[in-house]
Amino acid sequence: MLDILTKEIQDFTEHVDELPLIPTVSSHEIRDHLKSKYSFDNPLPLEEINLDVQKMMRQLIERQSQLGDYLRIKLRAAGFEIVNDTPLPVVCFTHPKIDDKIFSATDALNLLYSQKNFWISQTKLKNSIPVLRACIISFRTTEKDLDGLVSSLIEIVAKKVITGSAVS
Repeated sequence: MLDILTKEIQDFTEHVDELPLIPTVSSHEIRDHLKSKYSFDNPLPLEEINLDVQKMMRQLIERQSQLGDYLRIKLRAAGFEIVNDTPLPVVCFTHPKIDDKIFSATDALNLLYSQKNFWISQTKLKNSIPVLRACIISFRTTEKDLDGLVSSLIEIVAKKVITGSAVS
């Protein structure tokens, strides 16, 4: 039985790129980590591997949660209002200029998309008012990326306040 499991894990590390994985974990990172830590010539300590993978996943989730908190802080400091309350790295937000109908969430998204640097979405919460939503799903996301997103949003708000139209 152990030989079969060892073979399956070896096959997994060789073909991990073909498997659908959680987007926060690089298939190369999993493969490299398993290869560096465990010898496939001996019986594998499956319980140890399980604990190791759980630790890696916990660290990745905690990191993304910290990035979500960081984004909330940066958005609030820039005058945006956070409209959801979750520990997840999913931040729903709006701006007083959107609320005052100076421009819409769709206008803000169109301008952001035209920059081709960031992708966020629009959603409606229980009150049916459109808000912007940023989800941190990549393990490669950094504070610098989030700073860039917030800077772009600040520029968009300033541009929309000056022009007052959906034309960029």
